[in-house]
Order: sequence, then structure tokens, then C-alpha cells
Amino acid sequence: MTTSSSPRSQTPKWMRNVAAHQLRKWGPLLKLDTVRAGDVLLTRARGWESRSIALLTWGPYSHAAIFLSYRHPPFRYEDPAGGGMTLPERTEVELVEADDYGSARAPSLRPLHLRFGGNTWHVARLPGEVATAVLLRHPAISSVNQEMLERAASVFDGAELWRSYPTIDRLVGTLPWPRPIKRVVRHVLSAVPRTLSAVLRPPKDPVLSGSFCSELVAKFFEQLPIPLFSAPIASEEVSPNRLMPARSFLEIVPDAFFTAADIPDDAVGEFVDLFHEKEIRPVHVPGRIRVKAFNELLVPDIRKKMEDVSELCRLVQMTGEKSSDNWIKVNHYLKSRVKAHDQARDQHGSSLHEQIFFVMSHAPQPYRSTLGVLFIRSTFLKMLRARLGSEELPMSIELGLNLRIFHDAQFIDVRYRFMRTAILLALSDARSLARRQDRKKLIAIWRSEKEARAKATPIPYTYRAEGELIINNVWSEMHARASQLRDPAAVAAL
Repeated sequence: MTTSSSPRSQTPKWMRNVAAHQLRKWGPLLKLDTVRAGDVLLTRARGWESRSIALLTWGPYSHAAIFLSYRHPPFRYEDPAGGGMTLPERTEVELVEADDYGSARAPSLRPLHLRFGGNTWHVARLPGEVATAVLLRHPAISSVNQEMLERAASVFDGAELWRSYPTIDRLVGTLPWPRPIKRVVRHVLSAVPRTLSAVLRPPKDPVLSGSFCSELVAKFFEQLPIPLFSAPIASEEVSPNRLMPARSFLEIVPDAFFTAADIPDDAVGEFVDLFHEKEIRPVHVPGRIRVKAFNELLVPDIRKKMEDVSELCRLVQMTGEKSSDNWIKVNHYLKSRVKAHDQARDQHGSSLHEQIFFVMSHAPQPYRSTLGVLFIRSTFLKMLRARLGSEELPMSIELGLNLRIFHDAQFIDVRYRFMRTAILLALSDARSLARRQDRKKLIAIWRSEKEARAKATPIPYTYRAEGELIINNVWSEMHARASQLRDPAAVAAL
């Protein structure tokens, strides 16, 4: 007997109506019809961190954001099946803020239609768990024409947005403390990223540091012909509470929110799009920031090195003298790059060599012969890496690269065969213990290793007679040394 599902359970979650009690939890809800370009949004979340920031900066708010106007060009979408859709040129007011994910203009507001009393309002749920909020507007913003606002937003986007959130020592300037105390605190906190963070969590990607939330707002107003404060103040010293009407020229926009008390029991919320239930800012912003940091910090250096090598190679080709200074520079650069790759190659190879020896030492007899062959091949690759890294062996660049390609092809095959044997060994243990879940996991690993081997097809190597001679010499040396040793432990020292 089957139970029929209710119509509500069949409806996608983003298409369902939101009840009044849930809307009150999301409040305050921003009325989008009241928002204008240049408006400043101050908020404070419900967590202890936001309360601490508000307390330290002497005010009720802990975060600041700004609405900016952006002009989007026409966009044409072509349907592969024929037809398509064209979006005309449009101007949109978007929320720009700097938070833990970075400084960006990404979809933070989650819009919905609020209906009660026969009326409909276009509102937005604020990002995070907001406890209180206020919308501020400069009284002279109307004197700035739309074209200037859009141009300032475009310049601001390229100069200040898509950057990582700054280090904690940058926030000390917003505290209402005497300058000598702030200098001491900033000096102490500035040592944290250089010591503790570098040890516990070294950065994997280049970091392009940006501004914090209220600093971002102050920097935008610096581009406009209207002052934000009665006396000049550095943007890095502006806190969210420094933007309050009592301390700046901004004024409160009345009736800009629906608070929990304003939402009656018969109120209903309707989602506008499917992104309402999940914030896409945590996914969208970090990726864009990494791309910008890579383009601005790494790409110029890589391009310069490529141009330098290209120029040196051109000069060598023109002179035709391998003994010239240009050739020495090219040769030195290429050797330094090869050496860096050899170090990584040796690290991975040594790790695999130790794993094979460990499993071979503890494996039952039927598996030792297979593991023994893999151990011999791994030992050969280890000696080949030592020969390639030797400065005494005269070798052309072409021969060295081809021998390394040969090494990598053999390494991929040895690694796959070892993983297959190790998984078979583990499967036999799992079968004896009747652990079905373990067998499933191991089979999945086996399949992934097989797919990885198929994708990692190496470049065909074309070493010549001198390369064949080096490989044969390494094999002969390995067998000659191994024949003098009786146990695998001694062979492992090769």
C-alpha cells in the first residue's frame, strides 16, 4: 500500500509560499522600492561577533554596505534548438559590500513578494541573520547625475572590488581609541598573519587585499563631489557607526523596512527566483577573487619570464654561439625550472617507494611476488631520478626531457598496479570480515584509480641511443647492487 504525497510536497521548495512566522524571523525586510543609488545600509547580525564590533565602535551597528548603479549592455541568448532571447540594455542598483568572502557586488539580497491586506510589496531578505538595520541617504546625492554615478561605480568596481577581506590589524583604525594605543595594538596584530597564520594555514593562492565594509563606503564617496563628513577623515578610520546621521551628513530613509511587528498573521511571502533559499555569494565571490588575484599578481610575472626567455632564445639563435652569455642565461633558467620539477618528482616517487615496501613487508605470500616486481621497478625509477639529477652526467636538454617523460610514464603504471594490488589485499580482508560497506568503498577507489590512469596518458617519449644506454646502465647498476643484498630491507636502502 502506497501513500500519496500531498500537493505541497510535490511543489519545489522555492515555489512555496512563506508563512508569516517565518517572515518575522527573516525580518527586517528591506522595501526595494525605496532604494536609490548611493544609499548606505547599516546592519547588525544576531551573533556575538557583531555585538562585539558594535560595542567596540560605540554604536548599534557592525556592518556597512552601499547600493551602486550599474549599466548592463544588451545580451543575446541563442537557443541551440533555434530561437533565443534578447535582454535589452538596463540599469540596475546592486548591493556592494565587503565581508568575510571579500569585497564584491554579488547577489546578497534575496527578493520576494510580500502580500497582505490586498497589497503587494517587493521586498528583500537581508544577508545573514540580521537583528537590526537602517537605510541612509546623502541629502545632496540628487545633485549627482546618473551618468556620474554609473561612471564612479565602474571605476570603483575595477579599483576596489573583487579583493580579499583585509587582515585584522587594518580594523584597529576604526576603534575610538587614542592613536598611540592604536599603533601598539596594530603592531601586535600585524604580527599574527606573519607568524601564526603562516604556520597553521599558509596561503595557497595569491592574496589581493581589499578594504573592509565601512572603508569601502567611504572610498566610494571620495569619488563624488559631495562630502561625507564635516571634517576630512581617512577612509581606513571610518567605522559603520561613524556613518550614522549624528556623525556624518547621511540621513535616515524613513519607512524603508518591514519589521517583525509590521508583519500581520495573514501575510504571505512568495519567492521571486530559485536562488532565494541559498546564498550564492559564498560560492561566487571567492572564485572571482582568486581569478583577479591570479591575473594581477601572477600573470604579469609569468608573462615577463616568458618574454625574457623568448628574447634570450632569439639572441642565441642570432649569434649561434652556445658559449655566449645569452646561452648561459637560457641554460641556467631551464635547469632551475627542471630542478624544481625534479624535486616534486622525487618526493612523490620516494613516497610510493616506501608504501610499496611497507605493504610488501606485511602482505601474505600470494601478493609478495607481485609487490616484489613493483618494488624492483620503483627502485629502478629511484636510481633513474638520481642519475637525472646528477650534475656530473653530460646530457642535452632534449635527452633529459625525454628521459623524464619515460620516468613519468613508468611511474604512472607502477602507481596504478600498486594501488590495484593494495586494494585487492584490502578486499580480501574485508571479505573475511564480511564488511560489505568497506568492499564498496574499495571498489570505488579501484575504479577511480583506473579512470585516473586512463586520463593520465603520458606524452610519447622519443629518446635515442644515448637515452637507451643510460636506461640500460641504470638497470645493470641496480641488479649489480641488488645481487649483493639478500633481504628487502637492504634493497630498500637503494
